[in-house]
Amino acid sequence: METTVLVLGKNGYFGSNFFQWHRQWQQENPNYRFVFHPNDGLERNYTGWDLADYPNVVNLFMNAKPDVVLNCVGRVPFQNKRTSLENFMRGNSMVMANIVMAASTLKNRPHIIYPSTAGMYPVGGIQAQYQNAAREIIYAKEGDLRSDPLNAYVGSKLMAEALLEGYEGPWTILRKPTVIGLDEKRGNFLQQLALYLLEQRLPEGERKQVLGPQHLQRCSDYVAATDVCGAMMASVTHPQAARHIINIGSGNPTTGYQALAGMVAAAAALGYTFPIDLDAVCASQRLQEAYPGTVLDIAKARQLLDYQPQVPLDEIFATICRDSFSRPEPLAYLHAMFYPSPSQPKP
Repeated sequence: METTVLVLGKNGYFGSNFFQWHRQWQQENPNYRFVFHPNDGLERNYTGWDLADYPNVVNLFMNAKPDVVLNCVGRVPFQNKRTSLENFMRGNSMVMANIVMAASTLKNRPHIIYPSTAGMYPVGGIQAQYQNAAREIIYAKEGDLRSDPLNAYVGSKLMAEALLEGYEGPWTILRKPTVIGLDEKRGNFLQQLALYLLEQRLPEGERKQVLGPQHLQRCSDYVAATDVCGAMMASVTHPQAARHIINIGSGNPTTGYQALAGMVAAAAALGYTFPIDLDAVCASQRLQEAYPGTVLDIAKARQLLDYQPQVPLDEIFATICRDSFSRPEPLAYLHAMFYPSPSQPKP
C-alpha cells in the first residue's frame, strides 16, 4: 500500500534540505509518495500558497489526502515585513492551527510530524528586537522547559507544539538544536566563528566579532540536516513514536571553545590557516567549567526511532568551513550575514 507524505514548506531552509535528502530515501522506499508544497517555485508569500489562510490548507489536504504531514514551515511573510513578529506567529502558530483543523476533517487523520526547536537562538539577527536578555531555553530532559521563551521564534514554536498536542490524530514533535545543512544563510554560531577567524587577518581595530566567556563556555549541540531528515521519516516508520516529544541532536554537547578549535582544525585540513593561538584565547578568557546552553538528552530518540547520528561533528565543521571560506569574498559574505545594511542586505 502506498503512503502519501505531504511536505509543507519546501521553499524554506529545512524544507529545501528535506527535498534534497528524500530522493535517495524514496529510491530505497518506493511505497512512499511525496507531495511537496509549494511545488512550482513560487515565492512563499504568493497569496495562493499562503498556509496561514485556512481555505488554502483545507483544499490542499482534500486534494493530497495525506497519510503523513511533515510541517517544515518556519514563517510566512506578512505585509512584506521580513523581520516582523507576525512572520513567526503566522508561520508557526497560525499554520499549525490550520494544519490541525484541516487534518481533523479527513476521515483517516494523518500523522503530523513537526520539527520544532530545542533552544534559544543567539541574541541578534531577526529575533533581536523581541529579546530582553541573553538567556537560554534548556531541555535537560525530554519536554522539560527550564525558562520562558524570550523571542518570537521560540515562542511561536512552543505555541505550535501546544496546538499539535491537542490534535486527536497521531503526532510527533522533534525538538532539534542548531541544524547544519545546505545553503547556510541564517547566521548560526559556527558561521560566527568562521567570521571571527577571518577577522584575525584584519588589524585589531577593524574586527567586529568578539568572543567572550559567554560564547566560549556555553554548550551547544550541532546536528546535520540529513540526520534530522532521517529522524522525521523514522517517525513515520516507527509508529511507537506517535504522541511523543523527542529530542534530536548529536548527543555530544560542545562548548564554544571546542567548536572554535574544531573549526580551526577543519579549516587547516582544507588548506585555510589563520593567525590565532587557541591556548592564548583560552587563557585570556579565563575559561572555567562549561555551562549549559542547549543540552539535549537523545535517549528517547534512540529508543523509539533507532536514531543514531550519521554525520560526525568534524564533518559539520568542515561543511561550514567549505561554505564560508571558498566564496569569492568570504569576509564580505559573512559580514553581510551578521551586519546587514540597506546597501548590503543579508545574503
